[in-house]
Amino acid sequence: MASAFLLLLAAGVPLAAGEAGFTARDAGFGGSLTALADDASSVQYNPAGLVHMVQAEASATYAFLNNGLKTPNRGAGWSVTSGVPLNPKIGAFGASWRDIAEQGVYREQMAALGYGRSMMGRWSLGVAGRHVRRQFDSAQDALALGGDVPSTVGLDLGILGRMGKYWSLG
Repeated sequence: MASAFLLLLAAGVPLAAGEAGFTARDAGFGGSLTALADDASSVQYNPAGLVHMVQAEASATYAFLNNGLKTPNRGAGWSVTSGVPLNPKIGAFGASWRDIAEQGVYREQMAALGYGRSMMGRWSLGVAGRHVRRQFDSAQDALALGGDVPSTVGLDLGILGRMGKYWSLG
């Protein structure tokens, strides 16, 4: 029973089919940045990691989706992320925009704003708000992908602990 619960937690709720990482770093780590969050993209993975930025950052990513599929409409996605550390007592802010589309089938846009702050030495806490907008080009596609949910708002809470030079928990 406990393993089934953990499997559900790990699975999460998928956004776009064949989801690519927000950044090249995420793609390189296989999407496991929750405990490694320490840059502007932390607003997407674990907003508590925003406090570990050492300077203002901005990044942009473009990726093809579903590269292994032989479909006429190959999808693509892009994202822009930025973050600004203020000072250790105040914390850090981050923002991102993501647009994923497969021409003639689906489009998803997401905006996120996040804040992180150090707490109790090795620990940091963070919060990020998101707005996701989805658009399907046909009712059949909407039903096949779990129903037509045009837009939604979400809130992410994150915690990050640095246990030493090589260990972190997020």
